[in-house]
Amino acid sequence: MSAPDLPSVWIIVLHWQRLDDTAACLASLRAQAGVSVQIVLVDNDPTEPARALAEPADLTLHYLPTGRNLGYAEGNNVGLRYALDHGADWLLVLNNDTVAPPDMTARLVATLAAAPNIGMACPAVASWATPANRFTPIIDWPEGRAGETWLQPTDTVTRPVDYVSGCALLTRAAVVTAIGLFDAAYFAYYEDVDWSLRCQRAGYQTVIVPEACVYHKGTADQRPEKSEGAWYYFIRNQMRFIRLYTPRAQWPGRLWAYTHGALEYYGAARADHQTANAAAILAGWWAGLRGQLGADRPPAPGWVTAIIAAQPAFWLWLTASWPTWRGRVRLRSRLRELRHRAQPVKP
Repeated sequence: MSAPDLPSVWIIVLHWQRLDDTAACLASLRAQAGVSVQIVLVDNDPTEPARALAEPADLTLHYLPTGRNLGYAEGNNVGLRYALDHGADWLLVLNNDTVAPPDMTARLVATLAAAPNIGMACPAVASWATPANRFTPIIDWPEGRAGETWLQPTDTVTRPVDYVSGCALLTRAAVVTAIGLFDAAYFAYYEDVDWSLRCQRAGYQTVIVPEACVYHKGTADQRPEKSEGAWYYFIRNQMRFIRLYTPRAQWPGRLWAYTHGALEYYGAARADHQTANAAAILAGWWAGLRGQLGADRPPAPGWVTAIIAAQPAFWLWLTASWPTWRGRVRLRSRLRELRHRAQPVKP
């Protein structure tokens, strides 16, 4: 198949720190087989710009400096808009700290091309340091939390997933036109979950293609510690996800679980003497409850911090999981009923 006959895929790579990682990612994209690639390098980092990686001029690499950190969501939106304006049919969003094997993009394109009902697909995410460690996205609905779980080495079947990871995902221009771009209000974290669920609501499937793989340098087994900013947005945006996708009848349980989870993270950070991370977790939790959005990271009020910090174990106990408390309430109700029945009937 000649180059003009190959599927043309526009690949959006958002640069933010780690210039060497971005360079390695771009090199792997130039080696993609079975597809024709157009790389859109969106530079979100004014302190360590990636301009040198776009030189000398290359007709297949489009350099878009933003001048400031727009966040993951809006930074990728800059690239998506550019690709759509230039007639893209296939759109691949890829983290800059990934390395794509030569067949990754072609495998994803083949999966979507063969099934018009599939709107988004992601590869298995393999640890760069330990490639046998592979991960798949999952939503823990009772906890109202999205993340990743282990993918077995023998799992090779393309199948639906709760959402496709923004680490590496392929979609169609028609899908983006139908559902819109990433929700910039998230700034970072959970925007890929939201995008996937909007895709599903539009009638499309989101799938994982385990035979396609991307190597990620930021998997949990390599970079287990989040930065202050990552903790803040992760906790805050979980609440936005809960607000948008939780049936009203399940609100109490999700809210309870959200608070309990945040306090668990807070307690663990304090135990490890990670004072800044602990403060960011509380700030994210408070901002989530208040519905704050965007790039700003206001701290939690002093009185909130003082109350939680004074007795963290008590608040953790008080916010025990909703099923536990529901069980306690039912048990107390049953005991009261039995005591009532045991009382002698007055004449």
